[in-house]
Amino acid sequence: MSNQYYVQQVWLGLLDTERLSRYYGRLALRYQRWNLLLTAVILLCSTGAAATFMTQLPAWVQAVLSLVVAAVAIGSYLLGYSKKAAVASVIRSQCTHLAADWRGLWADLNTDRQDIPTRTAYLQRKLNEITDHALDHGLADDALNEQCAQEAYESIQSEFAAR
Repeated sequence: MSNQYYVQQVWLGLLDTERLSRYYGRLALRYQRWNLLLTAVILLCSTGAAATFMTQLPAWVQAVLSLVVAAVAIGSYLLGYSKKAAVASVIRSQCTHLAADWRGLWADLNTDRQDIPTRTAYLQRKLNEITDHALDHGLADDALNEQCAQEAYESIQSEFAAR
């Protein structure tokens, strides 16, 4: 295959890893914030001050508030924001490391190295493995993905504009 083919493949790999790094970093932050909010609600409602305040409320209000706290605790567990945040953080880290490998491959495109096809295929396979892992955990936000894709394109375009 021609060198132009590998230039295009490496360019696309750079774009994808940059997009994914941004995307999963932001997803991790979002899930961390939601997890913190839910945990704060549970802790706030479970403190002694809240309990003292609740004893002064009518019995039906106490029951409703208790149900709300229980629902938030169960919802927090079922939504799994802490696990999703951890998974997204790991994927972001993997993408960041993979982006460095794509950059190294980009730097080698104008050399006589014979391993360009092998390295390209390896990096594409690694990228597919990373994204498959993300799909297993239901991490998806199309609007955020589009935003990150645009930002990644602008970033990579400015970084490698001379090519």
